[in-house]
Amino acid sequence: MSAASGARGPVCAVESPPAPPLRPLFRHVRYESLVAGLSGGVVSTLVLHPLDLVKIRFAVSDGLELRPKYNGILHCLTTVWKHEGLRGLYKGVTPNMWGAGASWGLYFFFYNAIKAYKEERKLEGLGATEHLVSAAEAGVMTLCITNPIWVTKTRLVLQYDAGIDSSKRQYKGMFDALIKIYKLEGIRGLYKVI
Repeated sequence: MSAASGARGPVCAVESPPAPPLRPLFRHVRYESLVAGLSGGVVSTLVLHPLDLVKIRFAVSDGLELRPKYNGILHCLTTVWKHEGLRGLYKGVTPNMWGAGASWGLYFFFYNAIKAYKEERKLEGLGATEHLVSAAEAGVMTLCITNPIWVTKTRLVLQYDAGIDSSKRQYKGMFDALIKIYKLEGIRGLYKVI
């Protein structure tokens, strides 16, 4: 042993503590994707919500007398306009904006983060199957988070007489609906449609 190395003492390798498991995933997060998806979802919802209202009303038109009968898209739009006004055409727009904004924002956010995380571990780019799996994972995560908002939107849109007679309104708005559904039906109620 030389005098130089003996004077310093033995050299020990100091290991850094392992990184928390989520840290590598969040290193790939790009908030631009979240903001872009959120903005696009909100703007498209504001423009297209009356057509979404028509779609839902046709989807649940099951012959019950309490539900109005429509002869087509234009008949439905004009009937709602005559009986409920502009407010009627935008019934349920708040949860629809929250849902569309959150869905698109979270989807792009998760998809880009998952894809970047997987690409970091590979030398070459991802294949088609890996892109598909990443998209499916992002879609499942997004759906699990946003489904209660979609349930709320559907129930608000189906309050037919609420625009004419507010005493017949079961839900006053999005948060009122979320709270009432949870209180009356529990968590399962937030994950079913009607």
